[in-house]
Amino acid sequence: NRGAGIWDPEKRRSVPEYVALAKLSGLSVSRWPGGCGAHAYNWKRTVGAVVDRQTQAFGLPEFLRWCGDTDSLPLITLPVYWGTPDDAADLVEYLNAPNDGSNPNGGRDWAALRAADGHAPPYDVVWFEFGNETYHGMHAGQLPRQRIVAEEYVERYRTTRTAMKAIDPRIRLGAVLQHDEKHWTASILEALRRDIDFGIDHTYLPVWGKDAGPEESRILLQAATACGA
Repeated sequence: NRGAGIWDPEKRRSVPEYVALAKLSGLSVSRWPGGCGAHAYNWKRTVGAVVDRQTQAFGLPEFLRWCGDTDSLPLITLPVYWGTPDDAADLVEYLNAPNDGSNPNGGRDWAALRAADGHAPPYDVVWFEFGNETYHGMHAGQLPRQRIVAEEYVERYRTTRTAMKAIDPRIRLGAVLQHDEKHWTASILEALRRDIDFGIDHTYLPVWGKDAGPEESRILLQAATACGA
């Protein structure tokens, strides 16, 4: 409900102190939803009247308000373990279609709902990621437990990208890669080739989980400064 602290649901606004900190830090991109919570994230539960989404007071409209307040580019992570290509196309319609009754994906008029949510003009969101670290599957407690192989991911990426671009050809969809998942990454790059808009790689810095003496401190410093990230 509070967007991990950046949103004030009572005043229905971004928290001013975090807006100021974001600008001070030079924030240029905001990603939502973050992390493995994106695996089965149903964005359709995050739009519409706030009274109808009591456990999601910080939803898609609020995230985009934050992006506007901080002058940051929205980067939206799509679920791979929930939904269909049509659901992804509906999202593009909600974000980018004109509110003129054209309803390009059929079914519910998502642009009209966006207008009802307080933003009649299109948001013109371009950047999307197809999943978050999809190669390791769902976590314990995330039901139903699922895991897909690279070949299935490739097929889902293709059909999802095609459906989204049919609504707005400007969109760009990133594919999940990972430097330490060589089979996964090689399979996706070989299969998609020029069909991939951009790649997503999450690079993790070294982690030290105990107290460090003089020698360990030297090794830790060397490891941290060798990352180049």
